[in-house]
Amino acid sequence: MGSHWSSPPVTAARAAAAVAGGEARREEETCTGSLFLVADALHEHHHGRPNIAGATCVPHERDALLAFKEGVVGDPVGRLASWRTGEDCFRHWRGVRCSNLTGHVLKLHLRNTDGGEAAMSGKVSSSLLSLQHLRHHDLSMNNLQALPRFLRIAGEGPIPEFLLE
Repeated sequence: MGSHWSSPPVTAARAAAAVAGGEARREEETCTGSLFLVADALHEHHHGRPNIAGATCVPHERDALLAFKEGVVGDPVGRLASWRTGEDCFRHWRGVRCSNLTGHVLKLHLRNTDGGEAAMSGKVSSSLLSLQHLRHHDLSMNNLQALPRFLRIAGEGPIPEFLLE
């Protein structure tokens, strides 16, 4: 970033010498390899998977996730078993994806795909509201009681008549 690379002008003699010596192939492979590494790093950053950047989970966000775990009273298949104090939620916690650059929690994916008996039960902690960088959360197919504010369905006004019947 900030530096600009440009190749020297290619003359017919230089091109012939490069092809004969294999230089063009090595430069192409190096360039292709570099582009692959950049594309891979961008992909990893976008999807929040750990890479060589060395980011770790933001402490108050890790605490928010642990508070959520405390509200879960039933976890029959151990979806939250990897969520342990002292472990880095960035690298080791199932269903959690974080930014490689900042360590912020970007994704919480705990959808129950194993059927009714595998559903987690309990309450969704308001601590999840502190995950300001969370872009995706899927807690579906579980038996979790959610806070209307967390689900962004809180409203104002009179209670509809059909709900009072």
